[in-house]
Amino acid sequence: MQLELSTTIDHPRDAVLIAIRDRIDEVAHFMPDVEGVAILARDEAPGVVRMTYRWEGARRSIPLVLRPFISRNLLGIDDKAEWYTDEAKCHWRIEPRIAARCLRCQGTTLLTDEPGGGTRMVLHIELEIDPAEIPGVPRVIGLRLKGPLERYVARSLTPNLSRLSAAVQQFLDAEALPANGAACRRDPQP
Repeated sequence: MQLELSTTIDHPRDAVLIAIRDRIDEVAHFMPDVEGVAILARDEAPGVVRMTYRWEGARRSIPLVLRPFISRNLLGIDDKAEWYTDEAKCHWRIEPRIAARCLRCQGTTLLTDEPGGGTRMVLHIELEIDPAEIPGVPRVIGLRLKGPLERYVARSLTPNLSRLSAAVQQFLDAEALPANGAACRRDPQP
């Protein structure tokens, strides 16, 4: 299943890039369905920054009746991203920590300048779910669940990705970052 989401953030592209790539753990505080994000790894090479993030979903977003059946591990994903700084483009893939073989979700994020100084964030997403790979689900039932489950996940994913854009907007509004993003760089001080 292919999805595309396009939103506008009223801040310069460089500030948006730094907020999403380098300060996503702070941006996450503005996302109600996210308990937190940890930056697990960062590797820099000329023109590319490779990041690994661990996202933790918030239990409060799960209906009360389902909470006893949903473990903390089910609410977490690892996000592996390659940011191409000059293009303000990211290739990413997410991996659930439980039943990883049942979900394939990857895509690109592209940040472009908008007239007036804002940024357009475009997400292209490829989503594939194989319910037959979920432990305990018979293959014949899993095959029947594939379409409905992908549509359900897509309907859930789209608002969460929109919330990312809104969270970046709120974060940058609160930080009042300069256009060049200098205030949000985490370079060590001499």
